[in-house]
Amino acid sequence: DHKEDPYRIALAPLHALTTLHQEYSMIHMTGADGALAIGGFTVRAEGAFFQNRPYLRNASDLVGADGLGQLRVRGPFLQQAIGRGCSKLHPCRGRVTLPELFPRGDAVEWGIGVDTLYEGVFALLQMNQILQVNPAPQLLIDDPETRFTVLLRRQFLQDRLELELRSAYTIDSGGWFVFPRVSYAVTDALRVRLGYLAVGGPARSFLGQYAANDEVVLQARYSF
Repeated sequence: DHKEDPYRIALAPLHALTTLHQEYSMIHMTGADGALAIGGFTVRAEGAFFQNRPYLRNASDLVGADGLGQLRVRGPFLQQAIGRGCSKLHPCRGRVTLPELFPRGDAVEWGIGVDTLYEGVFALLQMNQILQVNPAPQLLIDDPETRFTVLLRRQFLQDRLELELRSAYTIDSGGWFVFPRVSYAVTDALRVRLGYLAVGGPARSFLGQYAANDEVVLQARYSF
């Protein structure tokens, strides 16, 4: 029953042939940063204004039932569907253009951090935030997007062995990752590294979208 919208029809099943086009755009960024040593600590601050920067949407919002319901089909699709009908022998074909997966907008990004070296342990704590200036569809980042980053590093055996921990947590969406690594300088030219990256959080968040992509990292680096 389509009495409310006589131009709206529902057909099933639907099949789509998708074509992706890569586009290039120019981003304008103006920013500044500074640092100040206070006792045994170093405080850093930075800020930038971005113009026309692309931000990622959730792809399911574009191809889900709600998103597809807002599309308008172009071409002879409607005439075919109303006329002879759609079948495997005579499929109905029409063209649609999905909204941008990376909508562009202006934003302010700023951050402040502090680091110190205590008994051989280098420690850094930093907070970064993204503030959207223009109205935007629901993105994989929140508005505002506030992220805390932690880095701990300690060297042993005359700097040949290094233990490191990197971690980040987004308080607005709950996305996070933890990345411990250990590296060893076999020689002055060869260094090997082993690490494990664990990622988690809601699927509709920038970090949480990679929750099923935990990985073991192996690296060998030779300098000459």
